[in-house]
Amino acid sequence: MIFGQNTAQRSSDLCVSCGMCCDGTLFTYADLLDGEKVRVDMLGIPTGTHKKSGKDYLHLPCPKFDGGCCSVYANRPQICQRYLCDLTRGVLNGSVSYRRAKARVTALRKRRDDLLSSIPPRVQAEIGDKPHTHLYGLLNAARKVLRILHAGSGFTPDEVRFIERAFEALKRIDRNFDRTHLLRHYGDLMRLAHG
Repeated sequence: MIFGQNTAQRSSDLCVSCGMCCDGTLFTYADLLDGEKVRVDMLGIPTGTHKKSGKDYLHLPCPKFDGGCCSVYANRPQICQRYLCDLTRGVLNGSVSYRRAKARVTALRKRRDDLLSSIPPRVQAEIGDKPHTHLYGLLNAARKVLRILHAGSGFTPDEVRFIERAFEALKRIDRNFDRTHLLRHYGDLMRLAHG
């Protein structure tokens, strides 16, 4: 498919204005291509290796994403060059307007910020005092804690509200950006909370 210059520019503008694939909102890691780890390490981006697959990855949020810009853009890893979220694909293929896409990014950012600032006390106590700036890692840690809390004494009203808001945010991520396995886990928590 050949995209018009205006469409390609708008999708690029959308990526730069969003950055949630880089800042840890959508992912906690991104897989690297074979042989790319040394170059990424030299850029100062923390990397690791999956224990089961032996595949190298970079940790997210990326420290090179700063103020809405990638400071190593010309030398960024291949996964970063190739990745397109579902929303960007929609702008490129014309199924989503640029204005609607920007509104969806803004809405998810607001939901993310609300969740990050409203971690229930018992969950916060279990996951520790380190500041959580990336949504995906927080929700993954919180879901494990919430399961344990429910098995013990059930959920508090604050925890139920947190689960409901997390579930709504994950539905938006799954629908607009990328599929997430956390949606199923929070669906299970919703059933426990309202069962």
